[in-house]
Amino acid sequence: MSKLFFVKVKRFFKRNAYSIIVGVCAFFALVAVVVAAIFTAGVSQNNVSSGNQIQEVNATESVMFSMPIENASVLKEFADKKLLYDKTTGYWQTHSGIDILASEGTDVRSAFEGEVVSVETTMMEGTIITIKHSNNLETIYKGLSEDGVLVSKGDKVQKGEKIGKVGTTLKEKADESHLHFEVKENGKNIDPTIYMDINDK
Repeated sequence: MSKLFFVKVKRFFKRNAYSIIVGVCAFFALVAVVVAAIFTAGVSQNNVSSGNQIQEVNATESVMFSMPIENASVLKEFADKKLLYDKTTGYWQTHSGIDILASEGTDVRSAFEGEVVSVETTMMEGTIITIKHSNNLETIYKGLSEDGVLVSKGDKVQKGEKIGKVGTTLKEKADESHLHFEVKENGKNIDPTIYMDINDK
């Protein structure tokens, strides 16, 4: 019985050898195509990811803020990892932006092109203008005079465009007259000078 079975199998392979060889070759060719497709997709994805990173870096490098006050110097630096002495409160504390020396009434300009997202006035910080820019960046201008504001929420502004005038602030009243300037990236305060050439006044 088993001998007859093997004879039949032998005859089957003899008669169908060509078809079997073709089928096996087709199977391995299909496997090779699938593997190549998976590999190619992976490489393409990596290239796309790398391309996105390059574009983001280039986009970031293309942002360069100008000083909001022309021909001014920095009175107090940004400090999130160290404490600076605050003359008004008498305490050592962090500082969320930079203070730019300027007398009352001095023109304040947008550091970069963007859209005004808010204009508000508080008792402690005076009038505050917030402008949204590309790359999830925002610039905040504090200590402006309420009657010197030149923009409204929703306005599009250009780099260097006048947006208001320096006023007074109770929060830092013991310091010399200045503009308090902040920059946020993805909602977090960062050192404004990262995106500025402070020698370019």
